[in-house]
Amino acid sequence: MSSFQRWAFGLTVPAALLTICLYVVPILQVLALSFTEPTFGFGNYVEMFGSAAIGRVVRTTIIVSAVTTVLTIVMSYAVAFA
Repeated sequence: MSSFQRWAFGLTVPAALLTICLYVVPILQVLALSFTEPTFGFGNYVEMFGSAAIGRVVRTTIIVSAVTTVLTIVMSYAVAFA
């Protein structure tokens, strides 16, 4: 391993660990809490995803995300090749 590779690896590892600590760990804690607390449980997830209102929200979110993605790609190509 060259000195550049060691240097790059030395910078990448702390950034990856920080990312894990700041994003992944809290998400796992929330999921664990939602299944272990007495007032929470799997039944809440079943009720939530079985709700018609949640279905509409998820559908709207997917549509908005898809349209935004397509428009962003089209505009990016227009700017890139202009």
